[in-house]
Amino acid sequence: MAAPAVLIVLVVAFGFHGESTLTLRELGGLYVGTSELRTGVLVLWALVMAPAARLALMAEGLTYLRWLPLPRSLILLHFLGLLALLHLVPVIPLFVAGFPAEGIGMWLALTGIATCLLPGTRGFADQLLRLVGAATVVAAVHLGAWTLAMGVGLALATVRVMRAWQIAPEHSHWRSQKRWLFGGTWLSLTSAQLLHVWRSEAAMLSRTLLISALGISLIPLVTKANQGYLSEGSLLVTSTPTIAAVSIMLALALKRARRQLDWVLRSLGVSLTSERTVSLALIVTGGGLVALTMGALVAAPASHIVALLVHTTACALFALGISSRSQEEIRSVSATLAMALFAMFIIGLGGRVMLGAELGIGLLVAGRVLLRDVSDA
Repeated sequence: MAAPAVLIVLVVAFGFHGESTLTLRELGGLYVGTSELRTGVLVLWALVMAPAARLALMAEGLTYLRWLPLPRSLILLHFLGLLALLHLVPVIPLFVAGFPAEGIGMWLALTGIATCLLPGTRGFADQLLRLVGAATVVAAVHLGAWTLAMGVGLALATVRVMRAWQIAPEHSHWRSQKRWLFGGTWLSLTSAQLLHVWRSEAAMLSRTLLISALGISLIPLVTKANQGYLSEGSLLVTSTPTIAAVSIMLALALKRARRQLDWVLRSLGVSLTSERTVSLALIVTGGGLVALTMGALVAAPASHIVALLVHTTACALFALGISSRSQEEIRSVSATLAMALFAMFIIGLGGRVMLGAELGIGLLVAGRVLLRDVSDA
């Protein structure tokens, strides 16, 4: 699960070299001197590694460990070591640049904030610890208070790892009490999928909201760098990674929901085509809200908004088609993000003309799962 992000970083770090390429030593110096850069790296990398950290805690193959009389110290060391390994890559430039204290502080801060993204909360106290702990770690790194970052990060990781291990398998009592099934055939099918995602995919929803917020926050920065104006092409290219990431995350969550609801819906005579049509509408709605927010931030004209919504629909088709036809989630994510990267270049070169081609390819990718009752891979 962690491999794609690590591979991308390694390719960027070692695969492209030139006169203007930053070295690891220079990047470490930028970390120390630029608070926005190190804060952005801290939050983004923790979010990127969150699925891998959660899988290490909740993978089906690890269920038997909960039945064994293992000492808590062994579990603690295992997960702390694993989290430290997952979050090693971003701090390498600090050690190369000769800033060991800053490197250790950043490393422990990453490990601490990663534990805040793990499932496993019960009641107000657990939620407050996650929020206050994560905010304190981010503030310490942003201000360059490395001693504070070390202490809070290590303490947070120690407390949260054991808490997450103890109660991660539990479902939220508050979310499980919700009753949102209502309406006719289509509305009840929509509410059933939404209800399942709300009950079972809290971690995914949290990451989706955080990634959306980070992507949306980039739009004003890009606009400012372009003297207060963002062209249609620039808006489409800048928004692509966020919209693609949100689309595939929602698509995977809805695919899991369809699997869980399968026996009920089959017994009621609901077709797979209807299920996936509802899923597509929900993915388009989620990505569309992000797209509309981005357009509103830059006061984009109506034509730009329409182009952005067409682009969002194409991303939703890619996400639904790829996730439904792929057996492994990591392949779905990799394929969708690869399509998004390709779309960025194509739209950047061809502009609005390429949107039609992108939408057509999206229909081809998703057409088989939308028009035929073929089970999800």
